[in-house]
Amino acid sequence: MDTTEPAAHETAANGYEKTHHGNYAGHEMHAAHTMPDRDSKHHGHDAHAGHSVGMFRDKFWVSLLLTLPTLVWGHMLQRAFRYTAPHFPGSDWIPAAFGTAVFAYGGWVFIQGAAREMKARLPGMMTLISLAISVAFVFSAVVTLGYPGMPLWEELATLVTIMLLGHWSSEIAPRKWRSTNCATAISFSCARARGFPPTVSFETGRAR
Repeated sequence: MDTTEPAAHETAANGYEKTHHGNYAGHEMHAAHTMPDRDSKHHGHDAHAGHSVGMFRDKFWVSLLLTLPTLVWGHMLQRAFRYTAPHFPGSDWIPAAFGTAVFAYGGWVFIQGAAREMKARLPGMMTLISLAISVAFVFSAVVTLGYPGMPLWEELATLVTIMLLGHWSSEIAPRKWRSTNCATAISFSCARARGFPPTVSFETGRAR
């Protein structure tokens, strides 16, 4: 009986298996090398890195308080509602002083986010907001120092405050959504463990 043919088949099978595993291992090594690159780009593009709900909340309330004097002594509301703000020595500088404070305190977070986006070469919303408030600040400062035009201190302070409110809200919403999903998943698990078919309440998002 000729044994060379089965031996040849066995050798070919072993060679295919080694080649197959070698290619698979090569793909795994390639994936291991490429995954960190994608992760690093993702983290680099994360313009909200280091930001928290409390930070946006605090900056919003402080910026809102600083915006009120800017609006009261600014030209926009005085023209719209036809009133005259109290006048005293230095009152003409109130919009510029408080507008600058809002830009420095509330707007700096957007400038930092824009810097991270530009570093990652992925400009986004932070870059757009940063560009808008920076142009408004520079133009208003130049006009306040004597360049002909109308300063935009009220618009600048209002824009920064509204953007902080929007980012605060956007940070809160996903957390509430995740909490509701976790509660729903736990309720489903408990219902299945008791042997009852779970149903979901559309009012609370919980299984019953």
